[in-house]
Amino acid sequence: MSRTIEQAKKRVRQFICGLHGHDALFHFDHRHVSLVCVVCGHESPGWNVPGSASASPARPVDQPSMPSPRAACGHATAMVQ
Repeated sequence: MSRTIEQAKKRVRQFICGLHGHDALFHFDHRHVSLVCVVCGHESPGWNVPGSASASPARPVDQPSMPSPRAACGHATAMVQ
């Protein structure tokens, strides 16, 4: 009986995903990336990621500085003291 209930729950989750689409998140395995639905567990075929012989550790990416809102709009404003 418990197995039948679990199967029914799975079918309901799949039906809900059929109505509005899957809520997919990236799933990473060794040299494989796929999308897995957090609601019903559906997994896409995914992509194989080729390995590299000289894997280097990740380096932080420099964040570009954001211009101030005044500089971005192109208007010069004078400060009043």
